[in-house]
Amino acid sequence: MNRRGFTFIELVIVWAIIAILAAILFPVFARARAKGYQTNCLSNLANISTALKIYAQDHCGHFPRENNNLWPLVPDYLPDSAALICPSAERLRRGGSVGPPETPAYGGKIDYVYWGGWCDDDRPGAVIAADDVRDRHNEGANYLFADGHTKWIGLRFFGEEKSRPTGWEELDRLRPAMPAGSPRPAASPGPPSGGER
Repeated sequence: MNRRGFTFIELVIVWAIIAILAAILFPVFARARAKGYQTNCLSNLANISTALKIYAQDHCGHFPRENNNLWPLVPDYLPDSAALICPSAERLRRGGSVGPPETPAYGGKIDYVYWGGWCDDDRPGAVIAADDVRDRHNEGANYLFADGHTKWIGLRFFGEEKSRPTGWEELDRLRPAMPAGSPRPAASPGPPSGGER
């Protein structure tokens, strides 16, 4: 019986085909993983939105007053402070490794900017929170609006594809187009008196 192995040319062709398939598929897998992180981040903002609504019920309709400070929600209104961490930003901090988000220390940095002082009856389309990096998710970022809905908005919406200002700069940019919110109280109103929360 005459056995014949693969020739060098056949092996090179097979390797070339595998390399081409890998070059095609790896970006697709990376984009799918990034889309998963984007969805997880939207879920975090939805949890923050729910916590803000409950907080407002206990504080005369007002959201937390201080800019970039969502810690008043923890732990009474947002039991899991890991919702303050964007999975994409966490992965970058870990050098690309994948794992569950670490629980941030109370008062530490979070991955969302927050524009304080709004009320739950203000203009529904007002942006009150967003990713702190404008192109974090698939050339766009996630935004939280005063009425509680969340949305991904791409850089092309703003007409700039390559600039990378922080989310807070983006909120400042959107602010002139918005009517003024409710007057900010000198201090955040407390829970209603005469009963328990």
